Amino acid sequence: GDINFKVPGVDDFKLSVTYKDGAWKGSATITSTKIPGVTSASLTFNIDDKGFRAGGEAEMELPRNLGSVTLGLKSNQSGFSYSAKGRIRVPGLKEVGVKGSYDGRTLSVEATDIGFNWQGFDGTIEKVTYTRTGEVSLHSW
Repeated sequence: GDINFKVPGVDDFKLSVTYKDGAWKGSATITSTKIPGVTSASLTFNIDDKGFRAGGEAEMELPRNLGSVTLGLKSNQSGFSYSAKGRIRVPGLKEVGVKGSYDGRTLSVEATDIGFNWQGFDGTIEKVTYTRTGEVSLHSW
């Protein structure tokens, strides 16, 4: 059955649990438009005979009117995969489409429709991509 909860700062919190053919299944979904700086967010958890899975998205406006972006998170076999997509305003350029993903092994980044004006010349770079496969390490000094 389904249970809906009223939680401060959350638009909807729904818990669903079923028992069928000797197996339990459950899911929880949380959505909110009340998080400061976030236009909307949703997060879903599922558990069943295939294991635990989670995923979600958050849409937000960037500070200083730099554009908007959607950030995503999804569980996969090796952990989590992350994604981002949006339109950003870069000083000296027209609004740029961006997207990226990282699945624990491959990092992919793409910028599209990169319009510019330089000394009276208008131009557009259709697409720039970057992909790196392998272990990505972050080091702090």
